[in-house]
Amino acid sequence: MFSNTTQFIKAIFGSVFFLTVSAINTFSVAHCDYAQPYQLGFQDSASPIMEGIVDLHHDIMFFMLIISIFILYLLVRTVMLFHSSQNNFLKVTHGKVI
Repeated sequence: MFSNTTQFIKAIFGSVFFLTVSAINTFSVAHCDYAQPYQLGFQDSASPIMEGIVDLHHDIMFFMLIISIFILYLLVRTVMLFHSSQNNFLKVTHGKVI
């Protein structure tokens, strides 16, 4: 893999340097108050009003999740119970005879 010891030392030094720079960047950015690229969620709030907005968002999302699960349950139950292959008696004509 390595033809001589110089290439081996360069590879070790490069990997140690890369890990050191990565660790410094990770620890220096971990507790900053600005938004990160591809960040999930809100950035750290700087005022009590923003904390209230974040709490309101979390409360609304909780209730939306409960409502969405309930609607999904109703939809799946309706599709399972009223599938045409299971219930042949549900033939609605909508007044074709008229």
